[in-house]
Amino acid sequence: ATWCPPCRESIPVLQELYRDYAKKGFTVVGVSLDQDPSAVAPFAREKNLTYPILLAGESNVSELYGVRGIPTIYLLNKEGQIVDRWIGYDSSYRDEWRGSIDKLLLNS
Repeated sequence: ATWCPPCRESIPVLQELYRDYAKKGFTVVGVSLDQDPSAVAPFAREKNLTYPILLAGESNVSELYGVRGIPTIYLLNKEGQIVDRWIGYDSSYRDEWRGSIDKLLLNS
């Protein structure tokens, strides 16, 4: 969500992961839970985001994925199965995310 401080903190790392791993078949997809979808595009431009962002809108995506706090970061395999999950954001997650992505790509 554009208004969520931990979400905003995680964005540069997610952008970095998208840039670094895109050529290896990995992607980052943001899912916005903003109530006002018109806030998302200007926010993405301001932050120079290049990864795709989906608008959850009135969907039940949070319920389907068991989101209990934001941000929640999911690592999915090629089959769409959740292989790892992080709730909230801490700067130490950057290395954890890289390690999990490397492991996933190695086993793909």
